[in-house]
Amino acid sequence: MGRSQAIPARRARTARLLALAAGAALAAVAIPAAAAAPSAAAQQAKAVSGGGFHTCALRMNGKVRCWGDDSFGQVSGAPSQASFRSLSAGDSHTCGVRMNRKLRCWGFDGDGQVSGAPSQASFRSLGAGNSHTCGVRMNSKLRCWGFDGDGQVSGAPSQASFRSVGAGASHTCGVRMNRKLRCWGADGSGQVSGAPSQVNFRSLSAGTSHTCGVRMNRKLRCWGADFFGQVSGAPSQVNFRSLSAGANHTCGVRMNRKLRCWGADSSGQASGAPSQASFRSLSAGAFHNCGVRMNRKLRCWGDDSFGQSTVPPGLSG
Repeated sequence: MGRSQAIPARRARTARLLALAAGAALAAVAIPAAAAAPSAAAQQAKAVSGGGFHTCALRMNGKVRCWGDDSFGQVSGAPSQASFRSLSAGDSHTCGVRMNRKLRCWGFDGDGQVSGAPSQASFRSLGAGNSHTCGVRMNSKLRCWGFDGDGQVSGAPSQASFRSVGAGASHTCGVRMNRKLRCWGADGSGQVSGAPSQVNFRSLSAGTSHTCGVRMNRKLRCWGADFFGQVSGAPSQVNFRSLSAGANHTCGVRMNRKLRCWGADSSGQASGAPSQASFRSLSAGAFHNCGVRMNRKLRCWGDDSFGQSTVPPGLSG
């Protein structure tokens, strides 16, 4: 090989060696793997519960996601690793039934609504009010804790068996096993004494000083305070699957899965309800509502002063 041919050959060999060295150096650098995309179950809602100014959603993977007012840890205090069957948001606290049917509560605890939760009892379901909570245990008996200024805790029947329970501001109502109602606590607006005694109910929900229930024929019956039409405004001829009472308004899911709301509308909590969307369920907060649509995405409306109606990315749709 002549000198004129040897020089280009050496240069080519040097270039190949440099390229190989560069490749080895890049291979030695650890390139972090892309973050795993959230699973579908983490971005779909099983249920939602509206509190005073916060909202919590139970995702399909059993995990909880909360947003809105966090003044008392009602958002940041939500357990990130625990899995839940159901949950209920009160004014500034939330309680949930875990997969082992034990309870976990977080948020404001000024009246023992968090620390007073039974730690060893097993529960089917629960209902959180302003500053108290009541739950139906596995034996269908009730257990209540938290603020008791009007007997909303101590007045709970100890021997009666219940299917479900709903807590208002200072009163509580439950559907007994025979589907009759039993209410106790504050009665300044007839929210206790006005409860129908002979009518059978599928379910009920308690607001600040009013309560509404779905009867066995799927018609509604409401009683208690009616300052904003939260009682008299209830549709009398429409059939409902479920309902939820807020501070002074109520919303329900009709049989065709469309919504109907009535009562106070200061923040659009009644008039702002989506008219065309179809829903699986909904929950009324104090002045806002959130619902689980058929695609398991959430839709919220009404007061958003603390971001309680702004659904987190991934859950909205």
